[in-house]
Amino acid sequence: MTDRQNVDFVAYPQTWVNSNKLLSVPGFVGCKTGVTNTAGSCLCVAFDNKTLGKRLVTVVLGCRNIEYRWKDTFKLTLWANQLIERQHSMAPLMASSPSAIDRLVKGQSTIEKP
Repeated sequence: MTDRQNVDFVAYPQTWVNSNKLLSVPGFVGCKTGVTNTAGSCLCVAFDNKTLGKRLVTVVLGCRNIEYRWKDTFKLTLWANQLIERQHSMAPLMASSPSAIDRLVKGQSTIEKP
């Protein structure tokens, strides 16, 4: 989606301006913004990791201001995505024998299957 979207299905031309800054960033597929007196500046986003076929939903509440909700959500989403990718890459290791995990904990950089 671009910053401006022309709409032709109404009786008169309209232009909508997209204020969702993360929709132009690869992986971010949906955003919902909000501000209330109780929750402050809020944002909910959907992020697709196409490599793993996973969708991550991030929600931030009470951000310092409207600008920070974009920054906070961006950082939190990318951090969580990296964590998911790391866990996925560790899955074969976790399925190996306990002795292989013990060797990794002791500082050996390579894991050999018994």
